[in-house]
Amino acid sequence: MDSEGFSGLTVDWLAKAAGSTRPTFYRRFSGVGEIALVVIERRRRAPLRRSRGSLREDLLQIQRAAGAMLARPSVQQSLPGLVQPGVVRERGLLAVFVHPTEEALQVALDAARERGELVNEYADRALIRDILLGPLIARTLIPTPLGIEEDFLVSTVDAALETIRGSHGDDS
Repeated sequence: MDSEGFSGLTVDWLAKAAGSTRPTFYRRFSGVGEIALVVIERRRRAPLRRSRGSLREDLLQIQRAAGAMLARPSVQQSLPGLVQPGVVRERGLLAVFVHPTEEALQVALDAARERGELVNEYADRALIRDILLGPLIARTLIPTPLGIEEDFLVSTVDAALETIRGSHGDDS
């Protein structure tokens, strides 16, 4: 998967590489997409297990983990195939990428509330997740010379912090 990405994987090749057969493969996996997700899941670092002391640092840690995963050539090559209809299921990208990020975000927000960093009790976690992950996924899916650099990660965190703190840019 590192060299070929999702599009280069075939059941026959995977079965042969594993010293197995096609029927054995299908007893364990539904298809190539599922095995690609297993590989991605095993390589993904935990985004955040405990707070690092500030909401900004927690969000940066979450973004760095997501950015590191999406910067992997195997993920960059595989992601377009993994978002095709029929591939993303309950054990799809949601399970291996989005849900762990949501869980880490909840840890960060809870810790920020305990420290008194959040003025409002309610933060739209789904919106914050999208502000953090959307640009990373877009940079991975849309081929451009732009990478996932530290400055970019910091910018996405700053955008999320503005949203969390209720700063929408209006002076009314």
